[in-house]
Amino acid sequence: MSKKSETLEVRLSFELKEQLRTAAESRGASVSELVRDISEAYLLSPETTFSASRWWLLIRRNWKSFAGGLIGLIVLAGLMLAIVESDYFSSTARAFRTIDLNADGRIGEPELALHYGENWANSVPMPQIDIDGDRHLMLSEFQAWQLAIQLQAYQRLQSSDDAGGAH
Repeated sequence: MSKKSETLEVRLSFELKEQLRTAAESRGASVSELVRDISEAYLLSPETTFSASRWWLLIRRNWKSFAGGLIGLIVLAGLMLAIVESDYFSSTARAFRTIDLNADGRIGEPELALHYGENWANSVPMPQIDIDGDRHLMLSEFQAWQLAIQLQAYQRLQSSDDAGGAH
């Protein structure tokens, strides 16, 4: 007879554990339920707005030098927490709607040109961020791109700190 469930022990910082606990409480759920829901959404619904697999693909393609498996796991956990806890993605959704002038849920090259100007291709690395290759940005692709920009800035800060640039 097989077990109905398995236990997975995961090491987290105290702060991350508390943030998960707070997020779970605010939704009337246990931390285990929250982690199960996030895991199931990730594994079963890669095409939804949640689309963690698309974010991971973008990060993996562009950040191969990212600080290894353990740090990658910590960052991914932090990103998942950001999805649950912050209004970051609602603010990027507002930015997306501002650029999506025809409100079709996709940002095309004409809309990018209007928003970023004539030389928009210098600002928007379309081949890298258009994950499905349809020459339009969906909300999840736009959010992943904005997140990648922030990760790149963080990585530059870390590099300058590692090189002795910390004050």
